[in-house]
Amino acid sequence: MRQFLLILAFAVSTVAFGQTRYLAETFTDVMVTDTVRYQTNVSVLPAILSGGAQNPAPTPTYFQAYMPVGDTETSRPCVILNTTGSYFPQLVGGGLFGKLDDSVVVETAKRFARLGYTAIIAEYRKGWIPTATDVDQRTGSLLQASYRGIQDIRSLARFLRGSIANNGNPYGIDGDKLMVMGYGTGGYNAYNNNYLDAVSDVNSLAKFIGANGVPYLVEAAFGDPDGLNQAQLNIPQNVGFSSEVQFSVGIGGAMGDTTWVDAGDAPCIGLHSILDRNAPFAVGDVFVPISSTERLFVINVAGPRATVATANRLGANAVLDDANAVLRTAEDFLTLRSDALSDVPFTTRDQVVTTLSTENMYPFVSDVNLSLANTYNWVDSMTLSIFVNGFNALTGDTTSTATRLLRERVTNPNITNPERAKMVVDTIMGFVVPRAFVALGIGTAADLNQALDVVDISPVDVDFKVFPNPTADFATIEVREDVELILIALYDMNGRRVSSARVNGNRYGFDASNLPTGMYTLMVQTSEGVLSERIMVD
Repeated sequence: MRQFLLILAFAVSTVAFGQTRYLAETFTDVMVTDTVRYQTNVSVLPAILSGGAQNPAPTPTYFQAYMPVGDTETSRPCVILNTTGSYFPQLVGGGLFGKLDDSVVVETAKRFARLGYTAIIAEYRKGWIPTATDVDQRTGSLLQASYRGIQDIRSLARFLRGSIANNGNPYGIDGDKLMVMGYGTGGYNAYNNNYLDAVSDVNSLAKFIGANGVPYLVEAAFGDPDGLNQAQLNIPQNVGFSSEVQFSVGIGGAMGDTTWVDAGDAPCIGLHSILDRNAPFAVGDVFVPISSTERLFVINVAGPRATVATANRLGANAVLDDANAVLRTAEDFLTLRSDALSDVPFTTRDQVVTTLSTENMYPFVSDVNLSLANTYNWVDSMTLSIFVNGFNALTGDTTSTATRLLRERVTNPNITNPERAKMVVDTIMGFVVPRAFVALGIGTAADLNQALDVVDISPVDVDFKVFPNPTADFATIEVREDVELILIALYDMNGRRVSSARVNGNRYGFDASNLPTGMYTLMVQTSEGVLSERIMVD
């Protein structure tokens, strides 16, 4: 029965971890700061958007902090969240995301804050030239954009540590427990930040040298990876504090090359769609589509199947070994599914022969042949329409909201379905949170094991009933009067959550009329413990 406990814990924010802070949501309300400027550094975006009429210019970048309301803890682990956006502002590159209030980063920040973290949603500098006719310009500008993303994460880490030392720690952060978590383009930032140590690691690879023999990254122009050296396109920021982070997570995205991984690097895990067309699953190429039939090569990079496997092999992820063992013993569904898929052969879109998973990564395996990516993101179509209308009026763009949504839906069927998108976030949090608990040193694997020591009960213990069973439409769940139903989740036979609800009282009715025919597992958290029951939908 315990095989579903962890996925249930995050699918519906249960207390299957007990009331263990940082593993179960302990707080109800979240406070959000105003935007805070953490640096003013050189941005190439003005030059790119003006076609060279303007020069790169110092530009401020901002963050917002999400913190639990009513918390007495003043030294919390902190997660820095980077959103997707293809290194362009929202709509500028055609994408629908790239802001501090993007749906998935706000949802993730709130969930981490309710767990007891401080969550920081951070901007990073944008701008590259995806449709340049010269491949060196495409490749070089994307590498440089990602490099600035590294510098910005490290600048923010120093800013936060500086706020602890010099400003009374206004965000309640433990400076020794920083993690970076990036979605899509932010995933590129997370991976590269975790592993790139020096410009020489880039310039030792032929794929990062232009046809003229000049490296795409010249330190005199772009500065060092920490951004601490004055350069043509870099102004040192927040000097005097550590740039290190203790744990990284990539959801989508990739990194420059697996040779950047060293044995002493911070632990890093990944979640990735096996059919993601925007970032390779293993080693592969990144392309820019310029029409329905044509795309331009940009760069060859290493996806998480290659990156995480390299980190595992070199021992960089060894701190997670005991946590993974605990999760297996607890029959955590996500861990067991990743393990099972690690033996399944898979040939990627780049014709790399590998398997569907490896330890410390979770693959999103689609049931249909779609190039799924960003399925965790969603928009409110009415709000987007207002923004698109304003953007079009300002820029002369004539692309309608409907067309933009249609394009997005090719890789993200959840774009206007927040409930389905949040189910993907459930999986992400379920995989990340217990590993962050150990990787950040919040607790040990033994503490994780103790938190998993929940009470299993049988239906007879609480007079549990679900009727009718089988059902074709509505079913009722009931326990005896002195027992309270707390949380309910319904899973299909592949372990995917299809419905969930927080409940008060001893009776609850749910609608099964839209569910496909088949057998489901009903997971129920009560005031007496956790139970499961099979239910058939006709």
